[in-house]
Amino acid sequence: MNVCYEWVLRSQGVYPLTADSSFGPATEKALRAVQSAVATPSDGVYGPNTRKAIYHQGSNGTSCRQVP
Repeated sequence: MNVCYEWVLRSQGVYPLTADSSFGPATEKALRAVQSAVATPSDGVYGPNTRKAIYHQGSNGTSCRQVP
């Protein structure tokens, strides 16, 4: 989310997210904000609908793309 949704995370005061293997309050807040930005229910759950709706960081580390 840091790469593809920096502007959303900054607006919520949670940029940058730290990769710490914990789904804590900052991660949930960020996910809800991204879900809202892509017009999917902002329930804080990273399920199949969210996975399809959001952009993911590409293998080159900078480009963003949707995954099938």
